[in-house]
Amino acid sequence: FFEFRPRQVESLVRNKGAKAIYAGATCGYAVSTIGMTLMWGQTKKTGEANMYPKPLHDLQGWKVRSIACGPTSTMVAADSSVISWGPSPCYGELGYGENAGTKSNTSPKLVDDLEGCHAYQVGMGQAFALILVRREN
Repeated sequence: FFEFRPRQVESLVRNKGAKAIYAGATCGYAVSTIGMTLMWGQTKKTGEANMYPKPLHDLQGWKVRSIACGPTSTMVAADSSVISWGPSPCYGELGYGENAGTKSNTSPKLVDDLEGCHAYQVGMGQAFALILVRREN
């Protein structure tokens, strides 16, 4: 359904509001002021769409700094890690490497080559990702 007027999103109010929001082609994310990451929309063509923000339990306990949404993939900078996921087909934008055995993953997975790096910000586009990391890492 479509709404033609802005309105308050009640599930964000229950989680004390949002300190950051991120939008992609088919999904959106919010990080609440209490640190909870919420997701709505659809991240895979065959999955159900969340019409309202719902907690993303796979990121519970992570201090999320940045989220990027590609056409079907998501990347997150949190703590000293980068986490990504996206259904097939993926073209390397998730950062798992050529020898990882998989280019896609429908559940959040650590990007091993960036483990221990402090990523400030992540960005995604059609079949690519950008990660801004601290130089000494």
